[in-house]
Amino acid sequence: MNIKRMSAKITGVRDVSPTAREVTLALPEPLEFMAGAFINVFVEKEGKRERRAYSISSDPENQREVTLSIRRTNKPTSLSPVFWRDDVQSLPIDIMGPLGLNTADKITRPRVFLFAFGIGVSVVKGLVHHLLAGDKTEEVIIVTGSRSEEEILYKDFFESLASVDARVSTRFVLSRPMYESYPYAGYLHEHIADYDFTNATVYICGQSAACTALRDAIRAQAPVDPEFLIEAFD
Repeated sequence: MNIKRMSAKITGVRDVSPTAREVTLALPEPLEFMAGAFINVFVEKEGKRERRAYSISSDPENQREVTLSIRRTNKPTSLSPVFWRDDVQSLPIDIMGPLGLNTADKITRPRVFLFAFGIGVSVVKGLVHHLLAGDKTEEVIIVTGSRSEEEILYKDFFESLASVDARVSTRFVLSRPMYESYPYAGYLHEHIADYDFTNATVYICGQSAACTALRDAIRAQAPVDPEFLIEAFD
């Protein structure tokens, strides 16, 4: 990937959960990114120019625009509160990228599991565009882990794909579901026993501890020749 640095313009924001927001950036030239890539974002916070990496969640068919899914946190080092400002669309912003190692070209198997924890679902959204556009993909299993029903990101988007493409299936695991009868309550790695990971690509995105727990649970099932791609963050 040819890394570029350029100014960008925030052209839209929309809430995708009570604590997450999608931000759309218009670019002055094509970024030439691949699904699964991320960019570094530079924006002013409290008088200082700060940097944060965000995964691209939009379709790589449009290289003049990217969307980022951002979780709002109150950590002192977090850049996210900037994107909840009333004047966010007027803020000067620069980006650098594309960056990343676990991009779509690293996925080599016809059966693909896309696992995501929390905001990590943004990577999955970007990857699924690419996977379904090609004829080499036989099956895509999308499994996300969230805290509650209202925190499931892009649920309608993934379910709409599954309704029109027989290769796609979905499962949404909740650690704190509203109803006790919810079938996938608990931790994500507790709801994978019925999956066969033999000769499949297993893509996992989320916080490091969660990614490790899921990978270890999959390995404990002793699948034959799985391919792991792990995009972990703290």
